[in-house]
Amino acid sequence: MPPPVTTPEPVVISLVLRLREEDALRTTTLATLRAQVGLELGAIRDSWIPLVAETPDPRELHRWLESLPGLASVDVAFVEVVPQLDTPRYATE
Repeated sequence: MPPPVTTPEPVVISLVLRLREEDALRTTTLATLRAQVGLELGAIRDSWIPLVAETPDPRELHRWLESLPGLASVDVAFVEVVPQLDTPRYATE
């Protein structure tokens, strides 16, 4: 996976990946995905795999996933921008 890009707000992204049918491609792709820190894979159902990640650059993650030869498609299910607060939201004095 490419190095992260620093941005002020991390993004939580949920994706649904569809694996190709070829066993060798599936095996290699699953090993690649499981080796990546920050990716949480769900249970495989047929050719479908849910994935959740927190990333500073969701577009770069999406491009990287699409470049994996064992994936037939990458569908976005959910995106949440999580603001980082430098100071408490409600200051107490």
